[in-house]
Amino acid sequence: MAQFDPGKFFEKQLALWPACRERYAALATAKRRTITLTNRPYTLIFNPLRAASASAKTDGETLTRPCFLCSSARPKEQIAFAITPEGSSGSYEVAVNPYPILSHHFTIISARHCDQKISPARLRDMEFLARQMDGYLLFFNGAKAGASAPDHFHFQAVRQKDVPLCSLPDKAKETLFIQTCGAANVKIDLAESDMLNILCWREQGLTRWIVVRRRCHRPAQYYADGAQRLLISPASLEFAGIIPLAREEDFGKMNAGLLADILRQCYNNEPLVDVGLTRDNVSIEPNAGGTTTVSGMRIGIGFHWEQRRTLTFEGEMLLRKEGGAAWLINRIAAEDYLRSVIASEMAGTSNLPLLKAHAVISRSWLVRQLARKNFSSGGQKSFKESNAAGEIIRWYDAGSHTLFDVCADDHCQRYQGICKQPLVEKAIDETRGEVLMFDGGVADARFSKCCGGRTEEYRYCWENIAVPYLTSVADTRADGTAFCDTRDEAILSQVLNDYDRATTDFFAWEKVFTQAELSEIIESKQHLGLGKITSLEAIERGASGRISRLKITGEGGTVVIGKELEIRRTLSRNCLYSSNFEVATTVSDSGETTFTLKGRGWGHGAGLCQIGAAVMGSEGYDYKAILAHYYKGATVVKIW
Repeated sequence: MAQFDPGKFFEKQLALWPACRERYAALATAKRRTITLTNRPYTLIFNPLRAASASAKTDGETLTRPCFLCSSARPKEQIAFAITPEGSSGSYEVAVNPYPILSHHFTIISARHCDQKISPARLRDMEFLARQMDGYLLFFNGAKAGASAPDHFHFQAVRQKDVPLCSLPDKAKETLFIQTCGAANVKIDLAESDMLNILCWREQGLTRWIVVRRRCHRPAQYYADGAQRLLISPASLEFAGIIPLAREEDFGKMNAGLLADILRQCYNNEPLVDVGLTRDNVSIEPNAGGTTTVSGMRIGIGFHWEQRRTLTFEGEMLLRKEGGAAWLINRIAAEDYLRSVIASEMAGTSNLPLLKAHAVISRSWLVRQLARKNFSSGGQKSFKESNAAGEIIRWYDAGSHTLFDVCADDHCQRYQGICKQPLVEKAIDETRGEVLMFDGGVADARFSKCCGGRTEEYRYCWENIAVPYLTSVADTRADGTAFCDTRDEAILSQVLNDYDRATTDFFAWEKVFTQAELSEIIESKQHLGLGKITSLEAIERGASGRISRLKITGEGGTVVIGKELEIRRTLSRNCLYSSNFEVATTVSDSGETTFTLKGRGWGHGAGLCQIGAAVMGSEGYDYKAILAHYYKGATVVKIW
């Protein structure tokens, strides 16, 4: 098969077709202006050539007309280049679009007349074509998502450098839920084929995908009467930042508020999330209505509240193999995922400011995980900072998941199935699409149960980098008393679910070990042959007092461990509440050594303190004030 050269083919076509050449020349001088929404530019183009496409009828009666994409009906001046993707059962003809949106605009037409339905095979073809047309953005418009020829399958392609989306900085692209994967792993619901816009391009040697689900074909303004009418029928390129307007009056009256309303009506860019539920031996029972009950599912894995529960989930269930085991994965829309997260992380009867604040940070955290996993292709680097002789420094993060986006347990966010709670529904609906943003990117909004009076800096818990909005904050009132130092049962019941209520001493706690017990625990966790432990010494502490480097000395040697979670796991059969503790070592008259750990807080302590935020909400702070308290310099922005 001859290699397709888009540039040379384009010039050849314009040389052979004067009318087409004139249209592209007219487009080059068309009026343009830019509107910015949510840190994204949208280029408005006055383009009368698009009137037929914008007003195209797609009902069954209209589609009885001759198909204008079939080779027999195309203008005699229009030439085509035949391409058959590897492994494909069909072929395509690439043609210059005679009614362009941008300076180089191709239609990639199925040689076989068939409906505009996407499929796994078509996605593979799209990926192949993107490789053949490097430097171009390919897109698919579903039959009810902007396709003016829904009766004949086709893709379209435009130059990446002409599309605002492709020129966005990486931080802005992260909010678009770009998938970086092979076609077989593109997250899609084939039942929604008619209501999908799909964009595909090559960037930095990787194939990028955006799948946008539609709410409607056309906005209310399209059907309005008189001066209220706008001839606009959004498709893939509008999502990518190009707004062609066929009438000059529409070009003149379009403004940011109007454009935002049109985009909200048409696009549901809320992502689908793959949640890893379990790889344990569990019982799975499909229910009427499309839900699934999973019996024997472990929650709180590795922590002191670990147990098994029977949970019911909405959404699609998938099985993916990893080694000799299979993971059960739940695919669900982001806002439905968050409804479960908020009710799983705390009681669904919590005060509304707390629930709304948590909805924003849980959504922000999710968006960052999707961006880390998808946009950067391969996620986080190794979670081991140092493994030098005598030193073990590790941190743990969600980037270690490869078969799914996030897990269902405390390692990511608690996700314990269907939980229909009126206040949770209200909190999610009233903050829909809202995230915390900082310096043009979505904030990595961490949270923990109880900070112990002061939150921790990011670098003492995870990678050794400064994160400006995750600095140490005094979680105190004006009088210096800590918000999270409370015994108010009404407030605690909002944050602590039934199994969490067994933990009563979270703000200030004490743990006592005999020498034999501590030595056995440390050996079982690290297998270092330290023998009898003789001392524990804090080498480095974060701003909250949490130890990030702990020196452990035994009769058989010495080791330094970190960061905070590694310390908590090493010094407990389950997990210490936090690494913010002081050590008192005593020796009895009989010579028995005892280690007493006196600590504060529950969890890593970075970001929002759930109990502190619950108290703030009960004392009249609204959710944005709560977020401003814990995440300095971050702002709330709506991204879908």
